[in-house]
Amino acid sequence: QCNIPPQYTSGVTGASHTGMLLPSFIQSLNVSSDSAYIVVSTLDGVTVGSTCVSLSCLDDQGQTSLTIWGDDTFTTQIDGAQDGDTLNVQLVDALHLQDLSINSTGGALDLVFQTNGIAVFIGAVVQSSCYYDINVGCIDSSACNYNSEATSDDGSCIYINNSCDVCINGLVTDNDDDDD
Repeated sequence: QCNIPPQYTSGVTGASHTGMLLPSFIQSLNVSSDSAYIVVSTLDGVTVGSTCVSLSCLDDQGQTSLTIWGDDTFTTQIDGAQDGDTLNVQLVDALHLQDLSINSTGGALDLVFQTNGIAVFIGAVVQSSCYYDINVGCIDSSACNYNSEATSDDGSCIYINNSCDVCINGLVTDNDDDDD
């Protein structure tokens, strides 16, 4: 079971890296849905950028751009990529997720964040892929993350262990402030 990453929604951070997605790159994706998008994240899982790659989102030349946002240095929260971060690039095409290796004008290499950097994406190779099956999940109704739509158990059930714990939005939350 794969986890489909959402599109980037955090907003402008003040530092960015721009990717130009040329027609050759878009064509190498073999997109099949009209809701497909590229999502970029750090190795720590922080989503730092995304862009639509469906036919309806492309310009007249069949290309688009991608803004990868850097960390906002005015806050303590890590909300973007930092200089030198290696980035993951994934294609979300309906319920399919593909991990991509990017071919740029410098050849096939890791995408590394550089403030005010520019990358030209000319092609992509699928490194791995998975399919999100909406029928798989936790089927134990006593679990915190019970999925009433699941028909097959994936072993992901989580349960309340302590008397102070509560279940909020499918997650166990520790409400024992003083750890007694």
